Amino acid sequence: MSTAPIQFPPPVDSGKEFVGPPTDPEDERIEVGVAIVGGGPAGLACAIRLTQLLAEDETLLESLGEVPVALVEKGKGPGSHLLSGAMMKPSAMQKLFPDLPEEDWPTYGPVAKDTLYLLPNRKRAIPLKPTPPPFRNHGNHVTSVAQLGRWLAQQAEDAGVYILGETAGAQLLVDDGRVVGVHAVVAPKDRAAGISAAVSKVASGAAESTPYVMVTNLARTIDELKEREIWLIGADQGAERDLYAVKLDGPLAWVLGAEGEGMRRLTRERCDLLLRIPMSGSVESLNVSVASGVCLFEARRRRIARVE
Repeated sequence: MSTAPIQFPPPVDSGKEFVGPPTDPEDERIEVGVAIVGGGPAGLACAIRLTQLLAEDETLLESLGEVPVALVEKGKGPGSHLLSGAMMKPSAMQKLFPDLPEEDWPTYGPVAKDTLYLLPNRKRAIPLKPTPPPFRNHGNHVTSVAQLGRWLAQQAEDAGVYILGETAGAQLLVDDGRVVGVHAVVAPKDRAAGISAAVSKVASGAAESTPYVMVTNLARTIDELKEREIWLIGADQGAERDLYAVKLDGPLAWVLGAEGEGMRRLTRERCDLLLRIPMSGSVESLNVSVASGVCLFEARRRRIARVE
C-alpha cells in the first residue's frame, strides 16, 4: 500500500498561527499601501515595477498613503541571504530598466561561448553537441545573486520603496477576516464543492466571516440579483473584451465557471458582460481561485482610486 505525505500533515493550525489581528500600539504601526514580503530579486523587481506603474497614476499613488510601497526582508538587508551565482537572462533587466545600458548592470558581462561536457570518468570529457536548451547560456549574464540583490535594493529605495530589514513576515494581519469587499459567495448545490475542512483551512478565516450560499437554481438567482440592479460580469477566456478595458462601477457580482468547462450556456447568456483576463506566453487560462483573485482585486483597485 502506498503512503502519501498528505496523510501525515504537521500539527499546525494555519488560521491561528499565521493569521491574526494587529497587536502593536497604533502609534508604533507603519501603515503602508502595498507590503511585499521578501527582499530577493523577485520581491525587489516587483517593488520597482510597482513604483513605475504608480508614477503613471498620481491619484492611485496618493490613495496608498504616506508609504505607498514597503518591502519586508528578514535579513539585515536585501542580499544578505543570497549566496549563489547565476546565469541571468537579460530580458527581465531590459524590461525593468529599458534606458539603462547593459554595461551598467550589476553583472560580470554576457556569456560569449559555452560548452557542456559529459564526464563518464576522470579521463574523458565528451562535448554534447548541440548543447541541450536548458544548458544554453550564450547571451545570458554572469552575476552574483547577492550583488544583484543589493543593487536592486538601491534602485528600489531610489524609487521610493520603504525597505524594512531584519523584519520577518511571520503573520498575516487581518482586521475582520475578509478582503476586497466580498459580501458573499454563491454556488449551485449540484456539481459544486462545499466548505470542507480543507477549504476552511486554506481560507484562513474567510470561510467563517464570508457567507457561502448554495442555491438550487443558479440561473434564477442571477435573475434575482439583476432585479436588484446588481451588474453580473462573467469571466470567460473566450470573451472579446478584457478585464482592464472596461469600467467596473457600481454593485457587481462576478460569475466564474468550472475549471476546464467554464460557465454553462444559460449562465453565460444571463451575464450582463463577459470579460477575459489577458494572458501571455503558453498559459491559456488560470484556475478559478487565481482568476477570482485577479478579478476581485482589480475591481477593488478601481474603487480605491475612484474614492480617493
